[in-house]
Amino acid sequence: MSRLDSLLALRDGWDGPNSIGVSKQALMNYTRFIDLLGPGLRMNAEPMATPTGGIRMEWERGPYSCVAELEGNGGMFLCRLGPTPDDDREIELPHADLRLLVQFFEVGTVVL
Repeated sequence: MSRLDSLLALRDGWDGPNSIGVSKQALMNYTRFIDLLGPGLRMNAEPMATPTGGIRMEWERGPYSCVAELEGNGGMFLCRLGPTPDDDREIELPHADLRLLVQFFEVGTVVL
């Protein structure tokens, strides 16, 4: 069973009484995102479920720790943590901007 299959098998309540399984919207956005990534980067896009029905990914780009969450409601959250607080950036959108997510994943920048 693949990692994605195991996430899809999660049912409501998997992480406590208020948690929900991965939403169809989050899954659709994740698979579209993976299709846009080059083969060399796909290995770094390891999905994790969130208790709110989303899919989260974490990775390193140079000195930065990056987090992207495709939210269960179709939104998107991006966060970059750097060596100093001045380097930190985050953005939350009510929709998934896959172009922006690919850029963020490839280079670690959060720019609208």
